[in-house]
Amino acid sequence: MTPPLARRALLALCVAFVSGCTPVYVNSTGPDEFAVRGTSPYGLYGGLVDLSPSESSIAAQASNFCPEGYDKTVEAGRNLEDGKYEEWHIKCHRRAPSN
Repeated sequence: MTPPLARRALLALCVAFVSGCTPVYVNSTGPDEFAVRGTSPYGLYGGLVDLSPSESSIAAQASNFCPEGYDKTVEAGRNLEDGKYEEWHIKCHRRAPSN
């Protein structure tokens, strides 16, 4: 039989692993502006509805679209019947002109 501490550690490890599986979707909303949305791990429908989207997954996707950096202009989140949802609106920093 597994000791209680080992079971808790295993559960924490599983939760950490699953939270890293946040689906992230990106839509362009203007020049150098994007809406970056993350849902509960494994998607809203049929996903793990009690887990929040991973902010690090959302930030990583935002960095992929804005390699020079970005400003988060809006952050919104919702708890829906089918899962949790978090949306960032970002504006990319422009590359400095070279002389």
